[in-house]
Amino acid sequence: MERRPIPVLKSAYGRAGEIIFAHPYQDEKIIRTIRDTGIYLEIEVTNVKKKIIVDIFADFPDEQQKVKWKNYPMDELSPGRFKLDYKFSKCGLFEFKIKYSFDNGKTWFWDAGPVRKVLVDPPTMKSLRIYTLIPTISGTISDWKKMLPGIRESGFNAVHLLPVTRMGSSESPYSAVNLFELDPSFLDPDDNNDGITQFEGFVEEAKKLGIKLFLDIVVNHISNESNLANDCSDWIVKDSNEKDGLKRAGCTHNNSWIKWEDLVLVNYAHNDPGISYEIWNYMYHYVDFWGNYADYTGGGLRFDNLHSSNSMFMIYITGKLKIDYPDLILIGEYFSSKENFYKNVPDWQLNLILGNPWEYRAAPDLRRYLRNIHTQGGLKYFLPLTTHDTGSPAEEYGSVCSTMARYVIYAL
Repeated sequence: MERRPIPVLKSAYGRAGEIIFAHPYQDEKIIRTIRDTGIYLEIEVTNVKKKIIVDIFADFPDEQQKVKWKNYPMDELSPGRFKLDYKFSKCGLFEFKIKYSFDNGKTWFWDAGPVRKVLVDPPTMKSLRIYTLIPTISGTISDWKKMLPGIRESGFNAVHLLPVTRMGSSESPYSAVNLFELDPSFLDPDDNNDGITQFEGFVEEAKKLGIKLFLDIVVNHISNESNLANDCSDWIVKDSNEKDGLKRAGCTHNNSWIKWEDLVLVNYAHNDPGISYEIWNYMYHYVDFWGNYADYTGGGLRFDNLHSSNSMFMIYITGKLKIDYPDLILIGEYFSSKENFYKNVPDWQLNLILGNPWEYRAAPDLRRYLRNIHTQGGLKYFLPLTTHDTGSPAEEYGSVCSTMARYVIYAL
């Protein structure tokens, strides 16, 4: 009788808690830094009884800004304690994991903890002062151009434009009937150029004045009167309860559901792979079309209603955007649970957030809200005093007198 061999049980992973991030990130799984600014990592390997070597295995960009996985040896500070200084030359989301060897590299063990992420922000993040321009009450594109010098003189260096795409009969800028066409109401009748050409003149004027443009993007929904809904209705989520068979978008507000009758949901999860590809490709071209203008001025994009958007599609388009436009700043309107907030925001490579976790409202529970921000220091998002989903400062805090104090708190 022949006995079969018994396999040797050998794990490539170290024991939980064997790697301790000593400074400065502790147990944070997300690290934030600015391009051309270094990060300093210091770790400790517990229960060290003999000499070891430690590497970081990461997809950090090299000097040519090419991203590839490689080993970065950590310098030994003292027995069991190691450090790494690294300066990022490119913006984006990067990952790393710790590996260590007790036999000079013959056998390696991986840190038992999760893969850690580094989100590298554009340098312009440190000095943004954004003015929101509402096109529907600001005249024509020629009028917008005339406003720019005054906006700059007021101390702003960036302008956020609500959606400028052609609107449906509801006249909501967030209900587009054509994602690649400007609304006729924004065009100067004395200018013989087409809408996009007139808009490009506005972009050039902003760049000349050193003003960064932030353009509003809506990927979750589109007007029920849109060319997309009419010509490619199979791209829209179906709802047999609606007269046209198309599912309406909506939101939760004060524990109730509000349905937007003029908006239908784009079906990113279509069960036909071919149609799904066409949807994703078309909608990326929409984001890329406007992202090109924003990047030209050194600005960014604001994603509307991000909490309702398809998570996998957001990972796809933001990943492509960061490859094509590494310094493009991405802003998200995002209201969700704390769990989703801290998972999705880094995966979507968002640099700024307009919103907050449901459990930690900016108003009126400011103290608990700020405590939560500080305990999640690796995120370091800039959040608003109030949002359009809350009341005014006076309504939220009881008196207009508290507004200035709240601004001071947020500034600090």
